[in-house]
Amino acid sequence: MKVVITHIGSSLFATGISVFLYELSNALLQSGHEVYVISGHETLKTQTNIRQTFDIEKLPTIIPLEVGTKELYSPKLDKTTIKILALWLTRGSHLIKSIKPDMLIVNGAIPMPSPSFKVVVCHDLEFRHRFQKVYDRIIYKTFDIVVATSTELAREVPTKLRVHPERVTVIPTCIDVNKYTVQPWERRDNAILHVGTWADKNLETTVQAFRRLAKIDPSIKLYVIGDLWERPKKLLSKVEKEFIKRIYCFGKVSKKEIRDLYSKVKVTSVPSLYSFPVLSPTVLESLASGTPVVGSQMAISNDLLIDGYNGFRVSPIDFNMISRRILMLLSDEELWNEFSKNSRFVAERFDANVVAKKYVRLHDSFKMS
Repeated sequence: MKVVITHIGSSLFATGISVFLYELSNALLQSGHEVYVISGHETLKTQTNIRQTFDIEKLPTIIPLEVGTKELYSPKLDKTTIKILALWLTRGSHLIKSIKPDMLIVNGAIPMPSPSFKVVVCHDLEFRHRFQKVYDRIIYKTFDIVVATSTELAREVPTKLRVHPERVTVIPTCIDVNKYTVQPWERRDNAILHVGTWADKNLETTVQAFRRLAKIDPSIKLYVIGDLWERPKKLLSKVEKEFIKRIYCFGKVSKKEIRDLYSKVKVTSVPSLYSFPVLSPTVLESLASGTPVVGSQMAISNDLLIDGYNGFRVSPIDFNMISRRILMLLSDEELWNEFSKNSRFVAERFDANVVAKKYVRLHDSFKMS
């Protein structure tokens, strides 16, 4: 089968959508399918960077509609975004017609006239500008199927985007679970991991929880992955000297390094501030490493994080409760071992090979009907 997977902006940045895109394409390629990845805009990088960034064995045919020196796409409705959409309507449409795919998988609502079976993947319902809801409602109606990546999204999409429920199905995002190693309790650091430093990742709450825990146990450490731009620098500058030396900032790291860190710590803190639950890549990677999660009850799908089973669901602004839940896991080896086993068990359902087969079956069932 010939498959085209699109990304409205750049696919080279290691965002959750890009990780999903390349993990899915890798699994489809390994199953013998022909895969093309088309992105709206890319910077001057090579496919070698993609292999290193996403740590995949097989590369799809990658075609950017435009190549430049910096990322163009913005979630805001501005001239740049309109330019990218125009590129999709012209070059993108022509390119897809020339490839003649059996299935088109679209990430980011793009106006895409195509005779092939086409699905649009809904990763979240965060409307980032005031016209986006109206725009998405119009564009989503042009697709054969809307794939919601979580149960919560599947329930809300028909109402929010006015799509008939029969045209909505659930297929999650994915990772190659076999690449993640589950280390035993005794081989892990007495440490907490926080991934991401942008505002919606809410590093502030994790740091507050860590400060409280550091007063209780002098051996606890905090590992942070992500750019140290102005906001996190200012935040960390206010941490007491006796505690700051136990906060380790790794900056941007490779996919292999991220996996090593997930299996090195005992707990991952995910107090994200999204307004609607999503299938968090951070949570998924942590669970695949057998690392329990203390995370936001607002922002993380119940498909992934099950309260009292593979972690704890908490208010993302209640650092006192977050610290208490983290301490429960750091101080109780028996509980941690149970949660670690359950974490890996849940993650197996989101393996890339499992998800790739679901897309193939979706195509086959649609064609048969």
